[in-house]
Amino acid sequence: MNAKATKQLIELNEQLSFIDLEIDNQVKKCENAIEIILKSINLVKRIITKNTFKSDLDEIHFFKEVKPQFTSKLIYYNMIYKIEMKRPNGGNRILKKYYHNELLKLKSFFDNELEFYQYYRSSSTYLRRIKTLVIFTRVFCFYYFFVFYFKLPILGIPNLS
Repeated sequence: MNAKATKQLIELNEQLSFIDLEIDNQVKKCENAIEIILKSINLVKRIITKNTFKSDLDEIHFFKEVKPQFTSKLIYYNMIYKIEMKRPNGGNRILKKYYHNELLKLKSFFDNELEFYQYYRSSSTYLRRIKTLVIFTRVFCFYYFFVFYFKLPILGIPNLS
């Protein structure tokens, strides 16, 4: 399954390179890139839902190595789009001040997320168990939704309504 997602990532990179070469307007470039990235992400989601992972390591590799490459491109082009859409009209001094302030905002964001960024970049694995806990919590909540929605008894306790 990772091979299919990796193939889709290669195709996405080729399409983004083509857009980068063909379109000069930064806003149009970002709009087209976002549209293509969203299509690729949806295709990968369909691939993931139709197939199962061969192992836990395969799943971890996908969510830690492959998927972030798709989402990082979406975040990047979305940020560029927002920055360019809010860009003021003015001379070089005004534009320089605007871009400097935007860079400070980005630096602040990365400083606030430094711990996760270091975890990701260091190839650490100590947060693997959190994913299992999140899945268990979702299943548990889903179970209780059905219990309360259909008024089913929980663990042999009769329905009081």
